Amino acid sequence: MHIVVIPLDERPVNTQIPALVASIGGASISLPPTAALPRFRTPADLDELAGWVREQSQDYEGASLVACIDTLVFGGIIPARITDDSVSQALGRLDLLRTLKAGDPGLRIIATSLVMRASDSYSNQEEPTYWSDYGRELHALGADLHRSLELDIRDELAGPPSPSPVPAQVREDYEGRRLRNHMVNLATLDLVHEGVVSSLAVTADDTAYYSAGSAEQYWIGHWRRALPSLRNMLMYPGADEVGATMTARALVAGAHQPAIAVHCADEEGMLRIPSYENVPLSISVEAQIRACDALPSSGDDADIHLVVHAPGPVNDDWWGSTPEPEPEAAALTASLVRELLASGKRVALADVRYTNGADPVLVEDLLADGTFWSLSAYGGWNTAGNTIGAVLATAVAEYVGSERGELCERARDIALWTRLLDDYLYQTRIRTEYYRSTGGQTAVIEDASALAGLEAEVAEQMRAFIATHPQAPQVELVSARLPWQRPFEVAVTLR
Repeated sequence: MHIVVIPLDERPVNTQIPALVASIGGASISLPPTAALPRFRTPADLDELAGWVREQSQDYEGASLVACIDTLVFGGIIPARITDDSVSQALGRLDLLRTLKAGDPGLRIIATSLVMRASDSYSNQEEPTYWSDYGRELHALGADLHRSLELDIRDELAGPPSPSPVPAQVREDYEGRRLRNHMVNLATLDLVHEGVVSSLAVTADDTAYYSAGSAEQYWIGHWRRALPSLRNMLMYPGADEVGATMTARALVAGAHQPAIAVHCADEEGMLRIPSYENVPLSISVEAQIRACDALPSSGDDADIHLVVHAPGPVNDDWWGSTPEPEPEAAALTASLVRELLASGKRVALADVRYTNGADPVLVEDLLADGTFWSLSAYGGWNTAGNTIGAVLATAVAEYVGSERGELCERARDIALWTRLLDDYLYQTRIRTEYYRSTGGQTAVIEDASALAGLEAEVAEQMRAFIATHPQAPQVELVSARLPWQRPFEVAVTLR
């Protein structure tokens, strides 16, 4: 099996995780050359990217294509928020998928498209420059407009627009971008309706219960209900994990659909809405299972048992803060993991107790007796959707690879080590200490020597950590880089 992936951007979560998922499942994978990918706020070279995709479709007839629409159309997740491309330019770029399908009817196109976020902050690192002045007001504006959907349509048309402190010029630009991106999402629905795209996931990036993104999901949901061809379209919270889940979906093609049972030591936790999301965790988990082309199951004989370490009553976040340890909650989840493993189950662990980092108490508990290395998959990074999708994709790949006799255990071990070094060691330990020592500095590190020094320090700590686990699968750290020259994310390369 060969899978061609157009990733959401160049970060390792969007390139490395899909590559590991494919390898674990015994498939080969093609990713675009670096020159064709975006670079932070710089869009991908769309002409080179399109040319590369055409070449891949000729070289691998009948392959699966995982296409992140935001990259294909705008050049990446951030360019989709900040570029000035017109609606006609954006829609015209979707024709590439029609051309590819016409040239190779056996090509299976699995597409993903994002509902644009509205960050509740004043950081403009990933947004239009005016976000530093009006970001939180624009987020609030989206929530107010969403609430107004509950009004009678005649009253809404008769009344004046909601007052907002955002200047009309800024509002015109921002809402115009949202309108353009929403039209691209609708056009992508039409590709499913035409039969060009076989599977589609529309995910919501960093949203809230009332938000501009949630309103747009409401409108998209209307067409999902109206058109029988869209019945199986998926819509749920997530973004950076979607390349991995769609790669897993490609792997499942022609294989037995794995049945996945969900377990949680805190039943109430499954009903909570995680930070940056707009639906209860239980709904998000089921959607992510279906995104991987797996089936939810409540049976003891499920193929995969997903343990969810659910958020607590307060959604704590490792980004900019240090959550208080909760030993009792961690112990309950660790006990559940050990119980399932002892009964011979294939167990994957989605550690979503905290946002933007692992639960260190849980991880250290599982490392103490080596239980961690018996997991099929682990994750504890960024949002709940990001973690759950990546964990499920890895576990599904391990299952499919085992069923087909093509499992790459080396890739599975690298995936476990990567998440341990990133989600636990870096996000909850190294990064937290860096923020403490710099007074919360989060800006891009412009000085090349300072960046190199920090990367060297991170690599040194990771190598030291690896050396303290001689009983674990042996790996060597090749590098630890900060791909966007900021401390938020790290790129861990192992062999």
